[in-house]
This record gives sequence, C-alpha cells and structure tokens, in this order.
Amino acid sequence: MTLLRILLGGFFLFSACSKLFSLDSFELYVFSMGLAGFDVCAVVARLVVVFELVIGIAYLLGIYRRTVNLTALVSLVLFSLFLGWRMALGDERSCHCMGEIADLKPFDSLVKNVILGLMCWRLSVLYRRKGPRTVSCCGGVEESCSCCTSSCCGNVVEDSVNSLPGVKGFRKCNAQVKVFLERQQRWLLVGSLAVALILPFAVTPPDCFQRTGEGSHYFIEQEFTLRAAELGLDEGRKVLCFYSTACEFCQRCASRMAGIIRHYGLPAEEVQVIFMQSEENQESASRAFFEEYGEGLQLPFHVLHPFDFIPMTSGNMPLVLLIEDGKLVKEYDYTSLEDREIVDFLR
Repeated sequence: MTLLRILLGGFFLFSACSKLFSLDSFELYVFSMGLAGFDVCAVVARLVVVFELVIGIAYLLGIYRRTVNLTALVSLVLFSLFLGWRMALGDERSCHCMGEIADLKPFDSLVKNVILGLMCWRLSVLYRRKGPRTVSCCGGVEESCSCCTSSCCGNVVEDSVNSLPGVKGFRKCNAQVKVFLERQQRWLLVGSLAVALILPFAVTPPDCFQRTGEGSHYFIEQEFTLRAAELGLDEGRKVLCFYSTACEFCQRCASRMAGIIRHYGLPAEEVQVIFMQSEENQESASRAFFEEYGEGLQLPFHVLHPFDFIPMTSGNMPLVLLIEDGKLVKEYDYTSLEDREIVDFLR
C-alpha cells in the first residue's frame, strides 16, 4: 500500500515538474484547443501544474489519503475523456502531459492514465480493507479500530523481532512521525497548496503578469517605409510578423499567432510574415516552418536579406506589428503580445 502511494505521488510530482520547465509548450497546447484567450489558457496551464503538485505532495506525505486518492482517480478519468475527445477529432499532437521529456501522443497518454487509474483503484481497495485511520491512546496511528486493544496498539510484538538492534527505536520514531502527519495534516495541506500555487507563477510567470502596457520599441519605422510599397504593405490594415526560422521564440510566436487566427476566425491573408534570410532555400524552409510551428497554416510571407531585416527590427525577433496604410499602429514582442488587441484591429 505504501509503495503504491509513493509511486503515485512520485509520478504526479514528476509530471508537474516536467510541465513546469516547459510551460511555454504546454500553454500553447491548451490555447490551441480554442476554448479561451491566450492569457486565460496560460493561467489554466499553471493551475494544472498546481493541481498535480498538491496531489503528488499529499500522496507522499500520506495526508487525507482517501480524499486525495479519489481526487486523483476522478482527475485521471476526466483527462482520459478529454484525450478520447481529441482522438475522435483526429488530433495526434503531443498533449505535453509530460512536458518535453516524453513526446506522448493522445493514445499513449490514455494508456498511461489507464495504468495510473488502476493503481488508484487498487489503493482505494486497500484503504477500504484497512478501515479508517485513528490516533490511539498510546500515541500510535491505527488503521481500523476505535478502541485501544493490545493487538492494535502494538503491545503484543514478537520478542525475537523486538530484540533486534534499533527495531524498537525505529518503530517508535515511525509512530511519532505518523502521529505528527495525522494531527497536522490540515496545515500540511495548506502549506502544500501555498508552495504549489507560488512555484509555477514564480518560476515562469505568465506573459500577462509581465506586461507594462507599453509594448516593445525595437521597430525602426523609417527603414520599413522604404520597403513598404515594394512588399505590398502600404495599404490597408495588416498584422506583420518578423521571424527567423531558427529562432525558438519565433517558433513559439508562430504557434501562438496560428492559434489566434483559428480561435477568432481571422482572415489569414491579413496576417503576413517577413523572414530573415538564414537558409540557402529560404522559401522551402519558411513553408516547413509554418507546417511545423504554425499548425500547418501557410501565411503570406516575404524574405529579406539580414542587411535589410536587421535595420528594421534592431536585431530583435520575433516582432508583431499592427500596420495601417504602411504606418505603425502598435508593436509587440513575444511577451507583450495581446490577442484581443489584434482581433479588434483586424475587425
């Protein structure tokens, strides 16, 4: 029983930590569901991590055992139903349930959840057989009885076992730890919840917590004006993105922009991209970039030599601009990007 509890606790903690250190990917996956705006999805992604941290810590400490186990089992059922829904829609992308440590497809994650669910079910059966946990009159934590009998309190122990060096001291220490955990479990749960809430928001704060409202100021409009007519960007309202195919944050920004376009039903032709030339066959590399990071959404794009690209962006990327008749309206970097302002601008 203890081994099962430790295995489950360890797995929930491992799952939470693997998401914690690759939250960008996980929040983009949540956003790709199209259920809410990016800022809401970023917070939801962190709350999933908080939930797994609390469950994992509670399992390892052995507090509120039955409640924690039931909560874990219900969550596994709900996550499995979600995975089944994604599979029915033909979604074969990694759900990032193990962060970037393991690339699990929905079916792989479903199998994992079934195994974990069986472990939770087995643990609940063992808990029912043991009965409720109580603190006995002689200081030990009991699993079934409400009275203090010689068998339940440990007064009758085989002499041969008790005579072994350190056995009495170990059992006494173990009993004291159990008593402490049992009596302080409410405060331990509160402490676990506090740590779990702080950790994901402190390690990787969501973008909405870091915005100053000023956007970015890297774009050099004079350099862009010289090329706007040539690029066909001197008329109408456009969202213009500056990317490099090798830039990690550009890849994330492309995923986020694709999610915004799909979620809000924006016209893809009004969102254009300027790539910095970094490949011998840049056009082919750009299309592969959209296929891999832009959810397959092929946006209109242009390619500029670094000598033209860098003076426009001051060497910073990604940049996302709102352009009206060739004039800059608003500038964003990856952190300051706001989907609602982009939607309002194009509509």
